Amino acid sequence: MKARSGKGRLSILQEERQNRKTVWERTGTSDLPPGKTAFIFSGLGAQWKTMGSGLLDEEIFHRKLAECDRAFGRYAGRSIMADIAKNADCSLMEDSEIAQRCTFAIQVALAELLSDRGIKPDAVAGHSVGEIAAAHTAGILTIEDAAEILWQHSILMKKLKGRGRLLFAALPAKDIEDLIKNERELSVAAVNGPESVVVSGAERISDLKKTLEDRDVFTRILKLEYCVIPRTS
Repeated sequence: MKARSGKGRLSILQEERQNRKTVWERTGTSDLPPGKTAFIFSGLGAQWKTMGSGLLDEEIFHRKLAECDRAFGRYAGRSIMADIAKNADCSLMEDSEIAQRCTFAIQVALAELLSDRGIKPDAVAGHSVGEIAAAHTAGILTIEDAAEILWQHSILMKKLKGRGRLLFAALPAKDIEDLIKNERELSVAAVNGPESVVVSGAERISDLKKTLEDRDVFTRILKLEYCVIPRTS
């Protein structure tokens, strides 16, 4: 499903949910099983300039961002809402510290907006920053606790800033492991799926990217300023 705007995406989700409900009510059956709904919250690396700005006029979304602003205001001294509202030329979404707070805030605000529209999760899960967003959405963490954890996390991440990069590769983990087994600098940082692997490293990341692209493997350097889980031995 694709839509140009945030509101368009919400409309598609609502329409899909209503279509399933209508088919079920009319026939007692559906091409798709009723199933359950899960919200999956992402970590850094997937953010983009102007992310979330198309939903700023949504009252519930806006109100949740304001709540996040107040919680993070104790630490950051800058506005999440102002950072989200910046146009592409002025966006700071490539700054990991800013992107971390914005990614968290946008996801928890979107979760509340979807819930208000009748799209509520039966389960939540998350990766990295998304784990904190999932815990808040599940009612495990207050917004104040979540803000403090994220702030402490950003302090720790600053110590790794500029020390490496992360590369996404559309290959099975075993293939990547075989390819880098003699590389002391490179390490598998995350296995996100059967053919979805993230590799951490420094200078040799560029060489690995070229090697994979020469083999027609899709790759992407993640938009992060630090390296995760580097090999140290």
